[in-house]
Amino acid sequence: MRKHESDCWCIGWLECNYGYHDAFTLAIFLGGPSFISEFKRKVSDSSYAVKSYQATWRKLEKYIRSLGFSTSHEG
Repeated sequence: MRKHESDCWCIGWLECNYGYHDAFTLAIFLGGPSFISEFKRKVSDSSYAVKSYQATWRKLEKYIRSLGFSTSHEG
């Protein structure tokens, strides 16, 4: 659980620093993990850390889809 919490902080930080969105919406998390290369450069390039980051992102995406959001949904 702590690792997912840490990954969520990383996801938010990377989104704020590297995302190109006018507004923060749940739809940002659809389409699979983003900012992998930035994560490797700025956080960790270990295989374990990257896989954990991707797993957390996929769990967020799964939860958001369970709420009825899709790639065509406007936040």
